[in-house]
Amino acid sequence: MRLIAFILLSFVYSLTINVPSDQYPTIQSGIDVAQDGDTVLVAQGLYYENLQITRSITLASHAIYDDLTDWNFFNEIFWQWEVTNENINNTIIDGGTATDDFGSAILIYAEEETCITPEIIGFTIQNGVGTTVCRSEVNGEYQNCDENEPFLHVIGGGILFDISIPKVQYNKFTNNGSNDTNEGGSMYLTTIDEDWDYNQAPTNYFDLSNTAMRCDVEEFDLSNNYYNGNDALYGNSFANKGFEDTFNMAESIFDVANCNLEEVSPVWVYVEPEATLDLEEIESNLCAFSGPNAYVDSNIDQECIEDGCGTFNNPFKTITWAIQMIMPSEDNQVTLHLANGTYNPETGEEFPIILPSYVNLEGEDEELTILDATQTNHILDIISVVENNISYITITGGYSQYSCGIKINHSDPTLNYVQFKNNECHDWYNGGVLTVTYSNSILDNLFFTNNTVQYGNCIYMSHSDAMVSNIIIKDNSTGGFTIDYSNPIINQSIIYNNLANPFLIGGYSNPILINITSYGGGAGGQGIPVVSNTSHPIIINSIITSNQWDFGEALQEDQEITVLYSNIEGSFFIQGGLFEGEGNINLDPMFTDPENGAFTLQEGSPCIDVGIADIDGDGVDDITNYIGLAPDMGAFEYMPPISPGDLNQDQYINIFDIIILVEFALDGEYVSYGDVNQDGIIDVMDIVALVSLILDN
Repeated sequence: MRLIAFILLSFVYSLTINVPSDQYPTIQSGIDVAQDGDTVLVAQGLYYENLQITRSITLASHAIYDDLTDWNFFNEIFWQWEVTNENINNTIIDGGTATDDFGSAILIYAEEETCITPEIIGFTIQNGVGTTVCRSEVNGEYQNCDENEPFLHVIGGGILFDISIPKVQYNKFTNNGSNDTNEGGSMYLTTIDEDWDYNQAPTNYFDLSNTAMRCDVEEFDLSNNYYNGNDALYGNSFANKGFEDTFNMAESIFDVANCNLEEVSPVWVYVEPEATLDLEEIESNLCAFSGPNAYVDSNIDQECIEDGCGTFNNPFKTITWAIQMIMPSEDNQVTLHLANGTYNPETGEEFPIILPSYVNLEGEDEELTILDATQTNHILDIISVVENNISYITITGGYSQYSCGIKINHSDPTLNYVQFKNNECHDWYNGGVLTVTYSNSILDNLFFTNNTVQYGNCIYMSHSDAMVSNIIIKDNSTGGFTIDYSNPIINQSIIYNNLANPFLIGGYSNPILINITSYGGGAGGQGIPVVSNTSHPIIINSIITSNQWDFGEALQEDQEITVLYSNIEGSFFIQGGLFEGEGNINLDPMFTDPENGAFTLQEGSPCIDVGIADIDGDGVDDITNYIGLAPDMGAFEYMPPISPGDLNQDQYINIFDIIILVEFALDGEYVSYGDVNQDGIIDVMDIVALVSLILDN
């Protein structure tokens, strides 16, 4: 009632413009003549318009005359919340007919250097697709767009407002945004200079150098709104960056919320972690899944959208919906357990999948749990989040300009046992199937094959000090790593039979490559091209051989590279000067069968026991898991044939082997090296034979 009294009082001092009328047939025509303090009063009807508000006006339906105490109720027949006010339901702004870049149903901005305070009250706002803006990311921050390198984003499906303190109340937002909307399906609010500007911006709309136009505000009033079926990559219902005070969204109705604690996940309301969300007395049509383990199975017939979904016996169908239903937090890290199967658009997945903080994806089997975008987009975004683990899945069918598989930015996830197959990055310099920027990720047991990157490599790393181990990169129409402004440690990895170079090391990078095997680069597939004299890579215990160019040819005179205890096939000359390195050799490594991918070492290989264990020279071995006198060169340690009776494979036969053999005999387990008497079974006779062998020696 206070709202009604305030508005009625304001009518005494301001003009009310009624829409529709002969003079003002459209809402926009009324807005265009309204001045600060005026009200544009809209009668019931369906209005296909994309509105632009540039002054401190009130845009309202006739709901402002109604008692809005009970503007909604819970329908126990359909088991959902509904809006009951006829003026709200029947005064509809439909933004779905835009023919230009301004596809938000309502766009709010100031034409002059002032902060405006519009109010929007009592509408159904639907089908807004969002406004296209241009963002260019440089060094992790948004800058003015370079015409040659545009990043187009769509934000604010229903309402996009900037340079304003709007009051948005008693509105029904439905079906705004889409999977192509980057942020804010229903609403996106800008509060600070985000370094983005419009493509074909309204006159005098935004000046990056002008910070005086920002508003001084401690709380935004977005209370008493209804949200249903809106969609965006970030913030289906609402999104904002930069504001760390209060958003009042009290007494609103959401698609999904934690019914017990009045919480909404960042999938629905995406704001800064430091911001305060007032969610007092909110309601929702679905209660979120609040447990730490949720289950997903793409093989079930239809999505599970009822309370009680997400259990092992009643799983969700899609990862997309599961992420919308869970409530991850620092105190409740959630693992999504993915059953074997293919997760693709045909099964209901929307790509890219946006991973929130404190969420893990764990497949059942890395060969059989498949995320397939079917060339519609890249697969997964891990951006500005914390505490994520990805394991036992295959990434395939990704297609994008820059990052066609997984994009990691300002996050430190762990990837373990992930396969990347048949992804394609196109038309972008320094792209990658896996891009890692501003990240100290842990990457372990990754496999890349049959991927295509037009201008880049399988892994692109920038401003990142990742820990990388056990990587296999083979048979790709690109190369291995691009490393720029980064200092990763890459260990025990194999790169072979790829079209381009195994490593491209850009500026200000000091990677350490330990126990690397690089073999068989194709056209242009040189060994380690160091493209900047500001970088100093270190290569230890590695084998680089059978590449198209000599290793030395890729180096320039003023470039520094340290190679120690490695087998490098090449000239070892830089512009005629000897390239020195302790323990280096230039010999046939004697791989078992390199043409068929077997890079273990044969007996007698010159790479056996000639590496170094003390990597940093501090007198303490950094590598301890090796066989023999010293680590071998290359990714695989030489495994000598196991002698019959050497059950623990320590190259000694003693009492410890007898203990293990007894266990094998009792369990009925057969291993060839436990069959001491070679009779095809393990029994007490093998134990007797092993004891005799020990006594004889």
